[in-house]
Amino acid sequence: MDFTSPGGYNWRMECCDNGGKEKILINLKKAESSIRKVAEMVEEGRYCIDTMQQNLAVMGMLRSVHQMLMESHLNTCFDSAIVSGSDKKKKEMMEEIVKVTKMSAKDTGCPYGN
Repeated sequence: MDFTSPGGYNWRMECCDNGGKEKILINLKKAESSIRKVAEMVEEGRYCIDTMQQNLAVMGMLRSVHQMLMESHLNTCFDSAIVSGSDKKKKEMMEEIVKVTKMSAKDTGCPYGN
């Protein structure tokens, strides 16, 4: 799949083409199934702590998928940008990684404030 990045570059979506695609999809399907279970638990009025524990398991699965995607991205797309020799591509890739890393860091903070 091709896409145009914010900087106007056309990139071939290679991140999952390095053998990790199947593992990522399996983990996403497990998370999807678990999300349905959490919804059922809420609908059935199950004990809150049990529901929260199941929800935390889903969050862990999604964090794991995010890490797999990042590792794959670094080993494929980012590596290609570095090898290309284009300073503009390198800079754009680094900015994208920093942006996603900051977004990810926000998601791991304590939901109850400081």
